[in-house]
Amino acid sequence: MIIPTEEADFHAKLMSILRSTVDTLGGDAGIVALWNERERCFVEEASYTKDGQNVNVGINYSVAYPSGGSILTTVANIRDITRLRQIEDTRVAFFATISHEFQTSISIIKAYASTLARSDVQWSRQTIRDKLQAIEEESDRLSELVGKLLHTSQLEAGALSLNKLLLDLHKEARKAAKRFAELTGIHEVRVDFPPDFPPVLGDPEKIEEVLMNLIENAMKFSPRGGIITIKGETSGNELSVTIADEGIGIPLRDQERIFERFYKAEDSLANPIQGTGLGLYICKSIIEAHEGRIWVESETGKGSRFTFSLPLVEEQ
Repeated sequence: MIIPTEEADFHAKLMSILRSTVDTLGGDAGIVALWNERERCFVEEASYTKDGQNVNVGINYSVAYPSGGSILTTVANIRDITRLRQIEDTRVAFFATISHEFQTSISIIKAYASTLARSDVQWSRQTIRDKLQAIEEESDRLSELVGKLLHTSQLEAGALSLNKLLLDLHKEARKAAKRFAELTGIHEVRVDFPPDFPPVLGDPEKIEEVLMNLIENAMKFSPRGGIITIKGETSGNELSVTIADEGIGIPLRDQERIFERFYKAEDSLANPIQGTGLGLYICKSIIEAHEGRIWVESETGKGSRFTFSLPLVEEQ
């Protein structure tokens, strides 16, 4: 957009342009950021469109001055930066979350270690055992967090390598279900696979990580307990595995973004549920590296169904 003008007051003209932009958007706008020099200016606005959708607009202004000093021409480049703003907001939220996760575990470890180090108290063997177990559990949490961060950096760098073997997903699902069943007293983990479920070609460690992340996710979002079902099916030239829970569900507006890096659904932000927003992103990256698909079906208050599919092994 090129705006010719003879006005000498650039800022007056700029505000006129802003008001015109707001009218075009059809809603209220607030200037989020503004910097300017003599010949350039950038404005970021938070507004909404005529149909009520939130939008962030970035406007770059370039101003041409003749030798006399008055404005000759203003060129305005307008871009929808809503997506960039969402990514930035998500990144900020992630660092706040991950800092809290690290600080919580570090504080617990320090507290128990300091308690055991006291020389003025004789602790019983049971007390020492309990506190050492708590330290071990928090150390495992820290190790898991660091592992997810390292895994994410590898995915971003395109450094994910696969060691594909023939896998029995029914066996892998039973193994994962048994492991989580030992960690909870309020969830029942069921496995439902047909007896003739075919093998799949995949990386054992990576597929196990997908199963573990999805089951852990189901347990986190079923804070009152309930049944978690791992079901295997075949259809056409692919097989699928579904992890279903009876938890709080995921709002429709969040389902399209739930697999994004760092993203956490609004309900999960409103409830004290631990998490970094990396687990589902890692699942998606692993499944897609196996030439598969992953998706979610959910209804608020009625639980969620996370499904991933993988291609069947071609017969030789």
